[in-house]
Amino acid sequence: MAGEDKARALWDFALRFYGAPGVQDACLAMQDEGGADVPLLILLVFAAMRGQPIREEELRRIDGTISPWRRDVVRHLRHARRALRSSPAPEAQNLRETIKAAELEAERQQLAMLSDFLDDAVSPDRSGAGSSPDIMNNVRASLAAYAALLPSLDGPHLAGFIERTTEFSRQEH
Repeated sequence: MAGEDKARALWDFALRFYGAPGVQDACLAMQDEGGADVPLLILLVFAAMRGQPIREEELRRIDGTISPWRRDVVRHLRHARRALRSSPAPEAQNLRETIKAAELEAERQQLAMLSDFLDDAVSPDRSGAGSSPDIMNNVRASLAAYAALLPSLDGPHLAGFIERTTEFSRQEH
């Protein structure tokens, strides 16, 4: 699969996954309480659902590659957007919406960077991973690798994320 096709498939998946019931809240809990990077979480689920669990060594390499973008671009936009949340001025809310759109675009670009780490053999469709239990084993393996890098992920927010991912997986397959 060409790079652009992988990026498009990952983005399309991200929109479906993030829009599924309870997934947004679970992702934000992982981000705010566990320090997780939501685009990286989405990559882990996407790859796992297609039969490519991401192991700790590979995850270290991936995170090392994208961490400057996350730190220097995405987090600054998120911080600015959140800082404007409490302002009652309509102009501030218009600016907040503009920054929110820029943050979403920065995350889309991060997902495009992340798609470079997908195996070429990983199909853009939903095949290749097996049954729902196989998929969830892949997801758990990838999340365990992430928790090894980021121990703050382990907790109730991780259990909630796995639960939402399981429900999504059942609907997708």
